[in-house]
Amino acid sequence: MRTGSRMSDEAVQGKAGRTWKEWFSILDAAGARKMNHKEIVAYLSSKHKVGSWWRQMVTVGYEQARGMRELHQKPGGYEISVSKTIPVSPSVRERM
Repeated sequence: MRTGSRMSDEAVQGKAGRTWKEWFSILDAAGARKMNHKEIVAYLSSKHKVGSWWRQMVTVGYEQARGMRELHQKPGGYEISVSKTIPVSPSVRERM
């Protein structure tokens, strides 16, 4: 099952050991709705030995599912960036 941009159940279960539904139940039971991001990550690390990248993935997925974080929101708010590609000859690149 894939919801929005969230990683599939199969991927999460394969790498983090449980489906989204299972993680959400575990985190709810642990009181994660009252925890901040770092506390949830620490809980997943210490109690469930989830790898570092997957701790973040499960935490963000949980926060979004429980209305604690919006899609694309970072802990401090939102970030925006812009990039532009310009044509440059090889001789100009060498001077950069």
